[in-house]
Amino acid sequence: MILCAVIILAVIIGLLVHHSKKPISVVNDLKVEFTGYDGYGTIKTNDKDFAIALTSKVLKKAGFNKKQVATMQSMAAQGDFDVDDTESGQLYFLAQGDKKFYQKLQLAANTLESFDYKFDKTENLKNGDKVVLTVTAPAGSLIKSEKKTFTVKGLKPTTKIKLDDLMKENKLTFSGFNGYGVVNIPKVKVDNNEINLFEFDGDVPHDL
Repeated sequence: MILCAVIILAVIIGLLVHHSKKPISVVNDLKVEFTGYDGYGTIKTNDKDFAIALTSKVLKKAGFNKKQVATMQSMAAQGDFDVDDTESGQLYFLAQGDKKFYQKLQLAANTLESFDYKFDKTENLKNGDKVVLTVTAPAGSLIKSEKKTFTVKGLKPTTKIKLDDLMKENKLTFSGFNGYGVVNIPKVKVDNNEINLFEFDGDVPHDL
């Protein structure tokens, strides 16, 4: 009976140790929104919220308790906290009674500095496209290296307009003197923004 209890306890401890060493996943903390028009879409992410969630997860994984994490998150919200700032008086006060406080703080700082994330495509997106988010971290990091695929959706449809129809409503006009005239290029309104009907790589045609 005693042997059985010892074996069960050993298994539980082993599972806890394995779980504590298992890197954390962060791909689901980054929320993605696709904006713009079909074929010209771009990605919008919740960078600020992601940074807060990421820092909280890393601090917990580094070994800080809930009170320490909450305090450091509050300090960060007020702009008084930096994981690299080992000289902070507030951190020194928070470290009282925790002999490994600065070791854990350094571990968290190294983790946040060494990981990276990026999308394989961020612009000229169309509905149905697949966009891959890649999170990379060095071996032994508290953060898991992984990928997540998003399907582009919700982009507004584009409308094709014939040039003849545009020219009827937005006629070219000319001004100036003979031999020195210039073209007055009409502007059309798209999404409350005025744009030139024609774009020229160089100067607008003149001396007409």
